[in-house]
Amino acid sequence: MKHGHETVCDTLRAAGGALLIKESQLAQMMCELAKTGTPEALADLERLLRNGALATAREYDDRTALHLAASMGHADF
Repeated sequence: MKHGHETVCDTLRAAGGALLIKESQLAQMMCELAKTGTPEALADLERLLRNGALATAREYDDRTALHLAASMGHADF
């Protein structure tokens, strides 16, 4: 997933595969991507969501990626 192999991700997900990342780590990754606001970060965030990441995952201070994107003015997120 990290390197953009969408077909591999789709195949693994269809076979019952799941992300093996703790929710707290996943939330931190998603929030960092949302803060960055680049098109690449948006693509990575969308990839995480397509592969099972929860949009409601919260960081240590209870913020979500959507909250951080909005507070940084990244309307595309």
